[in-house]
Amino acid sequence: MATEALEPLRGLIHRVRGAVSRTRNGGETNGLEIVRNPENAEIDIVAVHGLGGEGFRSWITWEPRTRPKSWLEELLAKDIPNARIMTYGYISDGVNYRYLVRNVLYGRALDMVKALAAQRTRDGSSQRPLFFIAHSLGGWIVKRALIISSEAIDTHLKNVELSTCGVAFFGTLSPGRPSSPSPLASVIHRTTSGLEGDARSSRSLRRSRSRSFTMQPQPQPSDIEWLENQMEAFKAITANLPRLSFHETKQSSDGFIVDKRHSMQGSDGIQIGLTATHSDLVKFQGRDSNYETFISSFREMIDTRRSSLVMEAKRKTFDMTAVHHLEYLSAGFAVPYKLPNDPSIIIQREELLSSLRRILKPAAEPHKMHFAIANLWGLPGTGKTTLARSYAERHKDEFSFVFWIRADSWETVIASYLEFADALVDYYSQNAPRDQIENDLGLTGVEDMLKVKSILQIDTVRATSVVRAVKDWLLRPENEKWLLIFDNVEPSYDIFDFIPLTLSGQIILTSRDSNCCSWGTRLAVTNMNDNEGVELIGSVLGEYVLEEPEQAEAALQIVQRLQYHPQSIAMAASTIRQTNSTIVDFEMKMESRVPLHLLGSTIDQSPVSRTILRISAMLSFSIIPVALFYATSQIKIAPERFMGIFNDMKAFQDLSHVGDVLQHLLDENFIQATSPSESPDSSQSQSSSAPSPTFGYFMLDATARDHVRDSLSPPERVENAWLACNVCVDSIRQKEVDSSTLPEIHDFGRVMAPHAKACYDDLSSMLNRTSEDDDAVAWQVLGNVCMAQGALDQAIGCFELSLRQKNSMGIVERIQTSLSLASLLQQTNQTERSLQVLSDINIASIDSALGFRVALAKASAAAAQGEYARAGNQYETLEQRQEESLGPTDITTVGTVQKLAATLERLGKMEEAQAMYRRVFISYQNLFGQSHPMTLEALEDLARISEESNAIDEAESLYSQSVEIKTHSLGPHHPSTAQAIQKLAVIADLRCRYDDARAKYQRALDIMAPTLGRAHPAYTATMENMALSARLHANSLGEDVHLSFTSQHTTDYEDTDDEDDVSPTTDTRSKAAIRIAAYDLAESLYRDVLASKIAARDLYSNDHILATGSKLREMYETEEFYAKNRGDKVRELLQILREGRREDGGKR
Repeated sequence: MATEALEPLRGLIHRVRGAVSRTRNGGETNGLEIVRNPENAEIDIVAVHGLGGEGFRSWITWEPRTRPKSWLEELLAKDIPNARIMTYGYISDGVNYRYLVRNVLYGRALDMVKALAAQRTRDGSSQRPLFFIAHSLGGWIVKRALIISSEAIDTHLKNVELSTCGVAFFGTLSPGRPSSPSPLASVIHRTTSGLEGDARSSRSLRRSRSRSFTMQPQPQPSDIEWLENQMEAFKAITANLPRLSFHETKQSSDGFIVDKRHSMQGSDGIQIGLTATHSDLVKFQGRDSNYETFISSFREMIDTRRSSLVMEAKRKTFDMTAVHHLEYLSAGFAVPYKLPNDPSIIIQREELLSSLRRILKPAAEPHKMHFAIANLWGLPGTGKTTLARSYAERHKDEFSFVFWIRADSWETVIASYLEFADALVDYYSQNAPRDQIENDLGLTGVEDMLKVKSILQIDTVRATSVVRAVKDWLLRPENEKWLLIFDNVEPSYDIFDFIPLTLSGQIILTSRDSNCCSWGTRLAVTNMNDNEGVELIGSVLGEYVLEEPEQAEAALQIVQRLQYHPQSIAMAASTIRQTNSTIVDFEMKMESRVPLHLLGSTIDQSPVSRTILRISAMLSFSIIPVALFYATSQIKIAPERFMGIFNDMKAFQDLSHVGDVLQHLLDENFIQATSPSESPDSSQSQSSSAPSPTFGYFMLDATARDHVRDSLSPPERVENAWLACNVCVDSIRQKEVDSSTLPEIHDFGRVMAPHAKACYDDLSSMLNRTSEDDDAVAWQVLGNVCMAQGALDQAIGCFELSLRQKNSMGIVERIQTSLSLASLLQQTNQTERSLQVLSDINIASIDSALGFRVALAKASAAAAQGEYARAGNQYETLEQRQEESLGPTDITTVGTVQKLAATLERLGKMEEAQAMYRRVFISYQNLFGQSHPMTLEALEDLARISEESNAIDEAESLYSQSVEIKTHSLGPHHPSTAQAIQKLAVIADLRCRYDDARAKYQRALDIMAPTLGRAHPAYTATMENMALSARLHANSLGEDVHLSFTSQHTTDYEDTDDEDDVSPTTDTRSKAAIRIAAYDLAESLYRDVLASKIAARDLYSNDHILATGSKLREMYETEEFYAKNRGDKVRELLQILREGRREDGGKR
């Protein structure tokens, strides 16, 4: 500890001694020096020497019988006459490794970039092309300077990296990794003076020992690793940075200092050898071969800059993200939309519509806080989706747009967000280039994302960033009137991640689960009543048909026979219309059904009818696409034991009898049909030449289904089960081929999901008892549908079945299936099984991209199981492989680095994690721009970990950067801007700047209130943070101030400031007043939060309320300020909590 305390003093003495020594040895000065400055300068060149160098005199040339001169002036200035040439000098030796690592190699970079930015700003050359020449570890100073510039928001600093068009490294060490450490310590020791063991400094060391200064004889591994980790971010810059690398080919007295294998690589992967020792790499004998080799490559790099437009490309990326005023948003928010599944008939269920209206547009209640969220729940087919659609149609004039989200699964929600994001870009592209719109709104590449056939082909981080970007757009304060409908929410994922909780819009969720979302008000959607059911039949057939009392009575009988179930009633009405029947005739058929087996030759003896009925009977009770029976033509071969049924199927397909048979079955009332306009997916994937019925979907009558199943012998059941599964598989595959976008595939998958589930639940056991590889079902296809529609148990089962079959899949499809299975097992907290599936994957003979996915899945599974050390090693190995194959700035590589950073953070390796987060931030900034959601998330990750590492200055700077970017890109009144301001307030608390913190908290609250509302979790969390800040402020004033005032008579907290010029008595009273006011504010804020949570019971449970109550109670019970009335305060608080529970009625 004593040594550490003396270290700054030792470093100061050493720097002073070194400065004096260098001044005596020739007047060398530190900092930026201009060597040559021609009037016609078009480029800037900056030379940076290494450790132990002599500043300007590092760059010397000599010839026989001449004095040494600077080759920067004598040679380079003549060869590149349009260049301004500068040097950056610094005290380059040190008393110990830590000083050299932390203060020189790392710390001098900031000084250099500031000096360079200031010089170029002063003379108006801030956008002039810039080149660096760096020797040895001076190259590390250059790299660190470019890192600082790249992540800076200050335009002057930023321009340094944006203008840099190339670097020439001479003997510069390439950073190592923990798995393959570089000889950094050795290079430092052999290139600098002042360290123990260096004969050049033995005298100074003896003097130091006499003064009891303890040297650091060996480098600390933590310092070396720290510096190498900090240089990780340089990899984020390399994509647009031309580089030359020159290495030594002659050994120094004690061998190579930086040999070829440890030196930097050029941007083309080439390392150029010079016939010189390490120190002589930048010393020439006139225009010798070494100089000619250098100047020829350097000139080429300068010339290439013009043709390749390196600087222009970098500036374009930055300018695209530099603040746009987003003039195109003046087009408003009336984005064109089309509601899906456009039904020809909607029955206005007035009672439910009125209830829904009261939920979404309630009367004002002063003591209640309300968000316009309605949860429509009920059994399948009760009309939840139709009710949501009816509400949207009735009130369409109130909305700027309606956003319909298929909410069956995480995959379908993501696809819906992508689809809507693409619509946003199309809408605003009328007034600005598409790439600018994508970039400004954070929707880069959304059009291409929609073209994939599976959501698994989309990077998860990019997909979720699109969701954040769309939510940011929805939360813009001026975007006030919208309706979001989350249709068919399933419990397989967290719906909260997708809901923009705000006062601005209205949200409807439909689900079979009444608890699908704890936010909002529930509304049960039950079956119809007599009048609604009869009206539905009349609407389908025409109201005139109900004018006859006999038909109206028959309609009522049908409604009652179908138990008022809306979907069943609609299907019956559609069937009546399709068969040109009357309501009376249809009701009579329902009452006196002719048994199926009595139809003899009409049905049973027809192979076409028999096959269709048997396949349909094997499927679920849900609607069946007619396209299913055309897709069976995709089955090319069948196992020997299935040849009979296979030939029957081929025969009726060849004769194109499907349409006739389905119409016949409809006429005989054995199936019920939907009209094309009522079909979930009106685009049928069937042959255009084949005659088709006028309906697209049908349902098999329940009695007919039971009869067909019961009439089958066990072998026939197996045959038809196999055929039913394969018909589904081929229909799904055909739809994937025919569809151009992911939502189209999901639409068809939504129809097929019940049948895919039935194949697994009902048929898999009988098939697998007799299964052989040559007659196996492609269970992975059915599993993919189940997974995309949220049926996770069936998806897991299907994937497991497919992997048991040895020869049913190719190696790539088998690995993709294993990855899907492992992901679902991990999602359902079956991490050990997930790891086992991944360990069984054989990645031999597969492409690297798939191999990377496997390695990433293994590391993620290890992290999910809490094995962070193993996960960290796997992420690091993967990142190295990706870096070699794809490059350090490829988005796939950067994604792995991001996961590695999070894992290192979990391991408590904060400095390493911080360096990785910095690399991710700079990479995303260069790839997508400053305002992209992925960049902002990485920036705030970097700020957060800096805060947690007690790097408060850096954290404050980064959070300030976040506030500035969001202010420009989202607006000063956007809730996301307020969140960033709130984080700055926390930093002010850490600095004990309580007045500043209070002002920032209040500013954040003022922004949130109009858009999010005072009951929003972000608002109440900010209030609680502000309450804690006030309490900390009160504590900071100490216990010894006079507190005889009553809180009711104190000066307002906001108007009370400390006075410098006051008497001791006045000062004490002032502090007392401030302290009382601070406690009063903390108490008031906690009570306001309690009131808000109690008033917004559709958002907060009792646990949420008790959490706030506990904080307030803890303050009452532990702060001496409340000693006199502590009991009364606690009793009053408990009474508030009891009343809040009574208001809730015990529901939560």
